[in-house]
Amino acid sequence: MVQAAAPARDLPPITPTLPPESGLQLVETRFAPPPVVEEPAPPAPRRVRPPRVEVADEPLQVVETRKAPPPAN
Repeated sequence: MVQAAAPARDLPPITPTLPPESGLQLVETRFAPPPVVEEPAPPAPRRVRPPRVEVADEPLQVVETRKAPPPAN
């Protein structure tokens, strides 16, 4: 047995405005917000090379870095 659908009720029309005393605000949620256009960052200043290090023109020295053996008693 098939039941008949319930009779449609008379609903009040929906208005796209709110009463001003409600303190509420309508927000559109159907569409995505427009993309935010960001300003491109200004290019960074070019790196300044440090001056070349002067290499001394003298003979090299040998430096011992090993620990000395402890003195014998």
